[in-house]
Amino acid sequence: MTKTETSTRQIAVLLTCYNRVDITIGCLDHLFQAILPPNITIDVFLVDDGSPDLTGTKVEEKYPQVNVINGDGTLFWSGGMRKAWEEAVKTKEFDYFLWLNDDTHIYPEAIVELLRDDSILESKSVIVGSCQSKKDKSFTYGGYIGETALIPSGTPQKCEFTNGNLVLIPKYVHSIVGNLNEVYIHLYGDFDYSMRVNKAGLSCYASSEFLATCEPNEKSYWGTDTMSTWQKLKLLNHPKGIDIKRGYYFKKYHFGRKAGFKAVADAYLRILLPQVHKLVTKKK
Repeated sequence: MTKTETSTRQIAVLLTCYNRVDITIGCLDHLFQAILPPNITIDVFLVDDGSPDLTGTKVEEKYPQVNVINGDGTLFWSGGMRKAWEEAVKTKEFDYFLWLNDDTHIYPEAIVELLRDDSILESKSVIVGSCQSKKDKSFTYGGYIGETALIPSGTPQKCEFTNGNLVLIPKYVHSIVGNLNEVYIHLYGDFDYSMRVNKAGLSCYASSEFLATCEPNEKSYWGTDTMSTWQKLKLLNHPKGIDIKRGYYFKKYHFGRKAGFKAVADAYLRILLPQVHKLVTKKK
């Protein structure tokens, strides 16, 4: 066996949460029940972004080994994950960083399977764990080529974009690409990171198998037809809405200024002139 195979390798598991203690603890329950190879250890870094229900405190009571980091309520997903990553890096030199959404339940073999794929890819690529619905086993989150979701096929599949629900990042990738872009608050951070990996000449892959369950977010970021125009405009600029300013930055950075302006125009057209937007979209 090689030195790498026999020496201990360390994974920093990164999570962020806000005010849903039962969901967060449920995620950690599955994580700590997962099978680890003999030479693998995990350290968990959880950002509690000022939860009124004291999620962080309750996590510490059940799992004192978790490193709980307090946020100020303004971090959301991208900010919280970035802060967890920063704290992990300060602690020690990890071999891997594992993003994990707190509403994602990994299967017992998930970490084993991720590392198996990582071995095939020589620890030089990002691997996104494919997630499915517990209800009907359909794909919910993972890797994509364009708008096409990559269904697990028994072998890693190269992808263009990744969701951030379950993602393994080797230290080699982190040494080149670094942390999540500090521009993003909630949305876009995961897609941006996978695209930056690809632009750096590295690769992202979807996992060989389904590795977790996670139900799709049922709340539409565009709201519903019953919402007023004013409510939709507020949603347009909210970090958990469309966040159009950062949406413009994302499109401009990766696809050019024209794509950025188009995204903004499309968003306002959809809100202010929804019937016109439907006609324009239908013609495409």
